[in-house]
Formats: sequence, C-alpha cells, structure tokens
Amino acid sequence: MSVKSYFISLLLTLLIESFLARIILKGEKCDIKKVLLINFITHPVINIILWIIVMKGFFRVILIPLLFLETFVVLFEWKLLNIFYYQRKSANNLKLSILMNTASFLPIFLM
Repeated sequence: MSVKSYFISLLLTLLIESFLARIILKGEKCDIKKVLLINFITHPVINIILWIIVMKGFFRVILIPLLFLETFVVLFEWKLLNIFYYQRKSANNLKLSILMNTASFLPIFLM
C-alpha cells in the first residue's frame, strides 16, 4: 500500500465512521473526537500488520487475515466505545462498532 492510498483509506474511514457515529449517537453526548481517536489507534495498527503479512508472504490469500484483523478491530473498538460511552448499553456499542467498521471496510476493500 502506498502512502497516498493509506491516507485515502484513513480519510475515508474517518469520514464514514464519524458520520455514522454522529447519526447513531444523536441525542446522546457524541464527542466525535473519541471516535476519531479510536480510529487513529486501530487504523495504523491493522495496516502495518497487513503490510507485514503481504511483504513477508505469510498468506497467499489476503482475505483470511484481513477478516481476522477486522474482527479484532471490531472487538477492540467495542471495548473502547464501552470506555468512552459507558452510559450506553454494551450491546449497543458492539452494534455501533460492527456498523461503523462494516461501512468503512467495504468501500476501502473494494478500492
């Protein structure tokens, strides 16, 4: 992944996930900075791991580790959402994490 494509994917992720968080958390105290912080933590990590996997040739098919890593990101972001939005039900934070990550994963995956 080139530096340019990385920043495009980061920007798309930030736009999509913050937009969805703003819609879903409307009426609640929605601090978009928290959603952005979560993504600034997880996005570089997943991309570095994927870059290592591709460069070292650990897998012939990138889809399997990508889905595993995305699952890890959903669970990790869910835990962070539980910390930042502790007043919400944990199940609702999990749904939010799944929705945000699915919505941001699909367009970037199809690029």
